Amino acid sequence: MSSASDHVHTLAKEQVRKALTAAKNDKRWGWQEVSELLTELGIEQTPNNLTTRQSRGAFKASDFLLLLRSMGVTHLDLSALEIPGLAPATRKVEANKKARLSKPG
Repeated sequence: MSSASDHVHTLAKEQVRKALTAAKNDKRWGWQEVSELLTELGIEQTPNNLTTRQSRGAFKASDFLLLLRSMGVTHLDLSALEIPGLAPATRKVEANKKARLSKPG
């Protein structure tokens, strides 16, 4: 991975950690309670495993969303995830799409 890619992944992992910490704090839960809830849902995760995964920011997207929703989170604000170069990259992709669509035949 490039340095820019590493930086973006680091930012995303930090956002995952912050979102999970905030959700746990809102419920005044620890990983023990989260583990118990997941067990009730048929998903076996030990508190230690959850702690390790959070510290690494290593949750799959599906696990991350499941954890947040199971703790009562219904909205996720991604505006705090500032991705360097996102606006210019988005404009370039949109311009390329417009150019492709405007070509005849």
